Amino acid sequence: MVRIAHLSDFHTSDEALFESEHLIVEPLIDDLKSFHDDQPIDLVVCSGDLVNRGGQGFDSTQEAFGAFSERVAVPLLEALSLSRSRFILVPGNHDVDYSRDSSISEKGIAEKLTSQDEIREYIESESQEGSERINSYHDFAVDFYDDAEEPSSQTRYESVFIYENGRDLQIGVAALNSAWRCAPSSNEEKLLLGRHQVIRALEHLAGCDVKLAVSHYNPRYLSEPDQASVESLVRREFDLLFSGHIH
Repeated sequence: MVRIAHLSDFHTSDEALFESEHLIVEPLIDDLKSFHDDQPIDLVVCSGDLVNRGGQGFDSTQEAFGAFSERVAVPLLEALSLSRSRFILVPGNHDVDYSRDSSISEKGIAEKLTSQDEIREYIESESQEGSERINSYHDFAVDFYDDAEEPSSQTRYESVFIYENGRDLQIGVAALNSAWRCAPSSNEEKLLLGRHQVIRALEHLAGCDVKLAVSHYNPRYLSEPDQASVESLVRREFDLLFSGHIH
């Protein structure tokens, strides 16, 4: 049996840092520690919106992610005696910095990514034009997992975690980036995840007995041409999906 704590949408804010730490995070950790002492928690999933409005109120987005790490993630992991490789992160719409992309590149990429083939070509190209908004989150994630045993694969889009749970049971987790096309307004019209992102993760998870997916947005909220293709694939290939955003 695997015990998973699913958390989401902390919206770490400079304005409410003290209140958040003492009224939300500390009581949460106390409760999780009590559950953990009764029966150990194996994994912690955090399905996005680590910070609020791209780190608004902090000097930089990176400082905001640093506050989340220091005030939320690290104390929680220490209380549960878990390593960072057991803390699974994905970005949400509040974790992107829209100002990194110009209006021209935004308009161009929105007009181009209208089919699964075009989305796949863009993801494979590793181009950052029109998606620099996720760079701060990606830099944070790379630093967060530095020297950790997991993830076994990490890109600007998906990350893959594989765990041995004793009894020869292998658990695979696909941490999917559903925020890379988030826009300041009308998010629902532009949300893309990309079937190719899911396929790449599944290639790493081929030998796993249990497959879990994590995404800030549930696939049903994706725009076309993504929604039907991605939702059907996730439903078919994964045993459980963790998502956030609705709160």
